[in-house]
Amino acid sequence: MNTGIWNQETAAEDEDWIDDDMPPAGELHNITEDSDALHPEPGAPILSPEDAGQVVTVVDTSGVHQLVIRPCRCWDNKDSDDIQLLKMGLFPASFTRVRTVFTLRVLDAYRLDNLVCNTTAYQFYKRLRRLTSPAFPHTVPVSYHNTSGFGFLTSWLQNRYRELMRVGRQWRNLKYRKWHGFGHMDREPRPGELALFCAACPQPGINLPENWKDDPDQ
Repeated sequence: MNTGIWNQETAAEDEDWIDDDMPPAGELHNITEDSDALHPEPGAPILSPEDAGQVVTVVDTSGVHQLVIRPCRCWDNKDSDDIQLLKMGLFPASFTRVRTVFTLRVLDAYRLDNLVCNTTAYQFYKRLRRLTSPAFPHTVPVSYHNTSGFGFLTSWLQNRYRELMRVGRQWRNLKYRKWHGFGHMDREPRPGELALFCAACPQPGINLPENWKDDPDQ
């Protein structure tokens, strides 16, 4: 029984929700057998062969980390892989061969920074890079893609800026649906149903005079 990879099924040709750093399924065995792929550069952790294919990039408020996360394959566990991750407080960046997850804490922090401080996704990710490696933030690149051929090394240096923007939009949408009572509804929200009520906005019959259309000083 395989206990290794999250969501082993092969993605369709038009599948967009897949991490770029995931090597083809046929190369996973070669990566775990190649001792050089287990420690591609000085300072990188040395992994056992059975763990090399299970390294997941975890983006948290404390920085960008590489951790081994094993999905539960117990016979009595009925939860799908994405539900298992969400129960652990991890939001997957893709739903086919998961290789990147964001903690719910970092998604809430990004949403609040964007709302209150007008922080862009680019600036927020640069902050995460600085937290990950204060002395050498360039070692956690924003847009650099490693093509060395080692699947693990590619995962080690791969960009997460695009994934942050995509997951951030998904998380914001889920928050809106929850706040407006659509968490347990089958129908899609209609236009305006996810908007927050604003008491200061002009509302005829409430805070506007009856003749407001004829007011020359409106």
